Amino acid sequence: MSFSLTNNVLYKQLSEDFCKLFYTTFSTQGFGGIASMYASDAVITFVEEECTGPAAFGQKLAAMGIGSMLFTDLTGTAQPHGPDTILLNVTGQTAVATNMQPAYGRFSDVFVLSRANGTWFIQHHIFKVIA
Repeated sequence: MSFSLTNNVLYKQLSEDFCKLFYTTFSTQGFGGIASMYASDAVITFVEEECTGPAAFGQKLAAMGIGSMLFTDLTGTAQPHGPDTILLNVTGQTAVATNMQPAYGRFSDVFVLSRANGTWFIQHHIFKVIA
């Protein structure tokens, strides 16, 4: 339920490092590679459907037939919310491979990253396709 980043960097650098880690891992390893980055009680809204926890999110992706997602043209904006919380908004392009047909488009991702016991994790995540 966590990921490793240097804890003493500024929130902007930490956000950039998180983006590189999250999107590269998701693109190359699929959901299995990022599942441990989420808190066990993380609230995740994916294309307007909410679920709680990474297991439920993984089941949702599997039910949608999403095998992998590729991400390009990423732009992120971050704000600190105290020493242990960062709000991060990321926009970019995605290509989603499903077992039905590929889908392409712009997306917006919002994350609340939290730290406990020196370890960062995703507490909230909203993914939305932009028409």
